[in-house]
Amino acid sequence: TEHLIAGDPLYIVDIRQEYLTATLSKFNDVYRRRVRPYLIKQGEGDKFADLSDLPQNQFGFVLCWDNFDYLSRDIIQQYLQEVFKLLRPGGIFMFSYTNCELELAALKVGYHTAAYCSSTWLLKVLRDIGYELINLTDCTSTDSDSTVHPISWAEVRKPGTLSTTKTSQAQGLIR
Repeated sequence: TEHLIAGDPLYIVDIRQEYLTATLSKFNDVYRRRVRPYLIKQGEGDKFADLSDLPQNQFGFVLCWDNFDYLSRDIIQQYLQEVFKLLRPGGIFMFSYTNCELELAALKVGYHTAAYCSSTWLLKVLRDIGYELINLTDCTSTDSDSTVHPISWAEVRKPGTLSTTKTSQAQGLIR
């Protein structure tokens, strides 16, 4: 999160209040007042990902890292639809996921340390929602103990041209 502080406003979103509190505690009081924490409402019935309280059609960039890796495909699809509504035309969404078309990722699912997803399924869902694909990336990282971990992520865009009317950061309190 500390690498995203140039975002103003910076929304941090989670399903658990303790995670929001822990993230906010990393910042000083001055910056903490600029951050907008948001607790995701757990929807009713089959609706799990409800982001409707966030500003719709307003975000230029949304990052979701190390979350979709543990969610079922139906919940991932709900989040993809909700984020699409949040993005401004031309806005970008970047997220990680478990690409089980890779052997190491499929093993994680077999060991119950990740949820099943695939780039083939993901591409179809993204296209059906209306996203434009920027990039799909698969790579690996290695821990200090030489354990290799697969990492997959997607970068997608809501069609349109990203523009803004904001000329500078807010400098004062408006009453």
